Amino acid sequence: MKQNRILIVDGYNVINDWKKFSTFGMENLAAAREILIEELSEYGAFTGTSIEVVFDAYRNKNPMARKQVFDNVSVFYTKVHQTADSYIEKRTAELTVSRKNIVMVATSDGAEQQFILGKGASRISSRELRLEMDRAKRKISSKINKKVNDKSFISDSLDREILDVLGEWGKK
Repeated sequence: MKQNRILIVDGYNVINDWKKFSTFGMENLAAAREILIEELSEYGAFTGTSIEVVFDAYRNKNPMARKQVFDNVSVFYTKVHQTADSYIEKRTAELTVSRKNIVMVATSDGAEQQFILGKGASRISSRELRLEMDRAKRKISSKINKKVNDKSFISDSLDREILDVLGEWGKK
């Protein structure tokens, strides 16, 4: 049975916890969201994990919830007066019903973590997510460097005698 790995991320919890986003401040949350989504997309593509990011309807006048998909990341904006926590709890409960799903939720909210564990999902703190994503980036870089260094030339697979003949032939 093939299992689906799904990571649900409490977007603003992560943004508020990661030092790299502290320079954005409250006035540029859109830029912080974009960077987070981009990094999660890269992580999801590398690990084969489906990513769902949830943001509270902060400064949103739209009473309806919204969903957008960027590359391989589903981004959910809750409806007005709905917290990301309540959305994540509901979504976690939906997903963990199926044994085909391995669900992990990224949040540093202690109460949220208890609920998640109670539903049979795993939890990862915002800090642990950052470390995991950094580890994945190092692996990606390592694979790229290995491919660059392992360039294959036809001369590498030819016997010395043939190379000498080709060398003489090239001089003529």
